[in-house]
Amino acid sequence: MVKEELCNSTMHLNFNQLVSIVEDLTGPEGCPWDKKQTHKSLAPQILEEVYELFESIDESNPNKIMEELGDILLQIIFHSVLLNKSNKLDISDVCKNVSEKMIIRHPHVFGDKESNLDIKTSEDVELKWESFKRLETDKSRSIVYSLPKSMPALAYASEIQKRAVKSGIKLESSSKNFVKHHNESEIGEKLLEITLEIIQMGLDPESILKSASIQLRDRIISTEKIANKPLDELSKDQINQLWKQTKVSAK
Repeated sequence: MVKEELCNSTMHLNFNQLVSIVEDLTGPEGCPWDKKQTHKSLAPQILEEVYELFESIDESNPNKIMEELGDILLQIIFHSVLLNKSNKLDISDVCKNVSEKMIIRHPHVFGDKESNLDIKTSEDVELKWESFKRLETDKSRSIVYSLPKSMPALAYASEIQKRAVKSGIKLESSSKNFVKHHNESEIGEKLLEITLEIIQMGLDPESILKSASIQLRDRIISTEKIANKPLDELSKDQINQLWKQTKVSAK
């Protein structure tokens, strides 16, 4: 018990020290560079730090992972300090908000133990995840609501399609047979070939994929609006019928 309290005390001390350092850096007597930063000017840095974390995870390097997590934490605290200067919201509000969100999204852990959620596996959680998230807002929340359009096009396209399939929407692919009969390397080469062909046409692959993904997102939202209820509350036949209907209306 004493060891646990000492550990918690050290953790709080280190965290508070980091917050104080950032406050000093951005304060009247702080660093000229830090004092002039804004949420917008810092935005590219947090993205860069996340990519560096990805790389350290791929390398399975614990020390580097720890270092990159620290760099991301620094960015989070920096943004929180800036938020406090302009809106009187601070890192405490950030922690409180995300804590409440996690509790709401895990009723099978923090909710009524007598409830009939029947969550036993990670797959069960994934199937219920969108309904859990709707508990935060309302039942009209779209399955693609939280996806920012600023995501890289391929990541955006991938996540939209994953959510669509998970919700019961049947997406069709003309490349299914190719993917089925080729390995990852060959599939990657095919993606590169398609990218090159698009470039040679004088077009931007990123913009084209993002535009197609946004069209898919809009069709999903239209389907949800027509359904007037969450898609996970409909049968597969009902979803397919609505999905075909939105394709016709989009033409």
